[in-house]
Amino acid sequence: MRFAEEIFNYHPPIFTSPDNPYVKEFIQTVGVKETSIIKYCTDGATIIPIKKMPFIIFGPGDIAQAHQNDEYIELESLYRAVDIFVEFLT
Repeated sequence: MRFAEEIFNYHPPIFTSPDNPYVKEFIQTVGVKETSIIKYCTDGATIIPIKKMPFIIFGPGDIAQAHQNDEYIELESLYRAVDIFVEFLT
């Protein structure tokens, strides 16, 4: 049996250095000790190369729950994310 592969929608990886001052401030606001590089696609892969701006993927919910038939987020997770955004932006 043989298979053929065709890539029809490729976006090169995007990366913002953890040394970027906005990233540093956001990491401090969130209170995490380390960051990680992850593999998945987001609209940011299209927008960021054009705009040349720092980029952080962050939001409420559990990534294991994302894009499921019964996808949901806990309200507490949403409230925490909103609090973090407000604190960071102020």
